[in-house]
Amino acid sequence: MRRRYYCVKQHDITDCAAASIATICLQYGKEVSIAKIREIAGTDRFGTTAYGIVKVVEHFGTLLIVENLFYIIIFYYNNYGEGDQTFLNLYKA
Repeated sequence: MRRRYYCVKQHDITDCAAASIATICLQYGKEVSIAKIREIAGTDRFGTTAYGIVKVVEHFGTLLIVENLFYIIIFYYNNYGEGDQTFLNLYKA
């Protein structure tokens, strides 16, 4: 059985992190606006910092493990206590 694919599109060029996080949240049943994510992350005209991503993920109650600055693994625990892994790749500009 195929799982439905969710995609939240960016509103502008600085929304890539917010759109990615919103997509991950939607995939697991939590609808969060890009504006709310930007506010929590402190996104500015240059985008979102890695620290901003950590703040957002912690705000929504997931466990974030940072292996290095350019590769982040987010473990999402659903209501059944099962861990699903979602990978977010960050590249140096």
